[in-house]
Amino acid sequence: MEPKPLSVQVVGNVDYIPVIPYEDDVNVSGSVFTSKSGNHSVILFKPLIKSGIIKFDVQAMNQLIGLGIAYDPAKFERNQVPQAIAKTSGKIYFGKGGIHDNGKFDNGNYVALELNMDSRPRTLSFFIDDEEQKNYITDIPESVSFW
Repeated sequence: MEPKPLSVQVVGNVDYIPVIPYEDDVNVSGSVFTSKSGNHSVILFKPLIKSGIIKFDVQAMNQLIGLGIAYDPAKFERNQVPQAIAKTSGKIYFGKGGIHDNGKFDNGNYVALELNMDSRPRTLSFFIDDEEQKNYITDIPESVSFW
């Protein structure tokens, strides 16, 4: 089976630097990231988040498997799947456990993660098409980056 290309568009007014682990796996055109191989790629977005309330939006254009946050320092190898915090295939995962009862996303949906690094405990909330989801995660580490 021939792999379909993956496309994700980052939206919003966030200054970010994508960290592409293997440039031969991902094509970057402005704010659109497209897979150009059959390899899984995890793109980290810098800077590290240490304070403030930050919302990270993406549009799932084709085969978005997940997005999440990674503890600092994080480095992902080719075909490595993150096991930090993620929303994947309609479920939210933290490590190996899932959070159920949130909405599912599909191609065309806008999916967002909102970090509140100023609250105690620090929190991560999930949005699909600007609708905040029921479940969220607390006790976020002191320094994280989006992926």
